[in-house]
Amino acid sequence: MSNSVEQTLLLALIWHRYVELCERAASRVFGHERSALTESGACYILNPMIPQYLQTLFWDTNLDSFDPLAFPAYTIGRILEYGNQDAIAWLKDTFSDTQIMDVVRTERRLSRRSANLWALVYGLSPDQVAALELAS
Repeated sequence: MSNSVEQTLLLALIWHRYVELCERAASRVFGHERSALTESGACYILNPMIPQYLQTLFWDTNLDSFDPLAFPAYTIGRILEYGNQDAIAWLKDTFSDTQIMDVVRTERRLSRRSANLWALVYGLSPDQVAALELAS
């Protein structure tokens, strides 16, 4: 065998082992088989507390140390404002309806559009939602 073929085979073996270790680590973190590979093939887990598909919603937060359970109002508000269907499913699995409704009632940083939507979803009247109060 030529030297370049041996190097290629060695790199493939190393890459295979790397992927295996990443998937094993992800399995321990997430509690089930889940690939830790991104679309580009790089292995990373920024914060096991926040699923990878939600991490872009927290662009202004240091995800290495952020615990969403320690800051429920911030986490819930951010997902209510910017989240998609998967984010809302995670939100409902992570926080109670009472916690979410409290944020809908008190969070002034929600846009009027989001506040109206979530008020309708949770059966709240506009006068119960801080983001819908008229500025005086």
